Amino acid sequence: MIKRIGRIYRYLRYIKKECFSVEGEVFRKFQNEEAKNRLIEYCDTHSEMDIYQREVNYLRYNYPKLMFCDENAIYFSGKNPGFINEIFYDKEKRRFYADRNGKRLYFHKKIQDYRQALAWYEELVYEQSATSAHLYLEGEFNIKEGDIIADIGAAEGIVALDYIEIVNHAYLFECDREWMETLKITFAPWKDKVTIVPKYVCDKEDEDSVTLDSFFSDKKVDFLKMDIEGAELSALDGAKELIKGDKPLKVAVCAYHKEKDEDEIKKRLTNFQITTSTGWMFASYNYPYFRRGIIRAKKMINESI
Repeated sequence: MIKRIGRIYRYLRYIKKECFSVEGEVFRKFQNEEAKNRLIEYCDTHSEMDIYQREVNYLRYNYPKLMFCDENAIYFSGKNPGFINEIFYDKEKRRFYADRNGKRLYFHKKIQDYRQALAWYEELVYEQSATSAHLYLEGEFNIKEGDIIADIGAAEGIVALDYIEIVNHAYLFECDREWMETLKITFAPWKDKVTIVPKYVCDKEDEDSVTLDSFFSDKKVDFLKMDIEGAELSALDGAKELIKGDKPLKVAVCAYHKEKDEDEIKKRLTNFQITTSTGWMFASYNYPYFRRGIIRAKKMINESI
């Protein structure tokens, strides 16, 4: 009981900081009319060939504060308070982990306190929730029993962990050394059906990199997930044989890292049935933009699509 009260206290203190203090991201970016007007002014000023009309129209009728509330894990977790009971610390492994449906999802060692672990997990769960523009799987576009999957940019491995008990094998491509060690701990109970590949996935072969065509030249794969911080096009260029092959294949690929990724990804997957995740991802690093979160592509052979 004492531990649970402590978790609740830390959680509420975190929410207060993020939403109601001057250092909180919500307060700084989205809690005033001026922020909305600045974004509209920027979009209007830079609206060449109507490229920002979508953003302008959205911002005129929706306060950024409300948009942020709808799209941010803090508010998602507020509606799902059970998260505070799902984070634990493993003294032996010296890492925090989430109890995810009875399986331990371990976190990076850089996550050094409960608040950080909770925030990380909230974001992961929100990204794969029904209203998120970052949702990889939906409806019939899913991982099936007996599939062989490739998680490219695996990080903590939440996608593979959710399906590890039904897949035949999971290839986890991850180059960050700490994430590699974390994946080994998380997937230790299923080590016979998991291969961690410590290479970058791109369109060339060298000591540190591999192409999907080369890696899967003598292996079967049914599902590819790509989230590699803007290197998705290069990875697809290294998978031309897989893409044009005569085997069923599903691909979930991030489309928001670069401005033209959505169109370019679709060009590379012309023989696939294409759908996208619902909604738009909004960011305002150097300039404001809306982008599709995930492109889902399905190639079915000798079956009706």
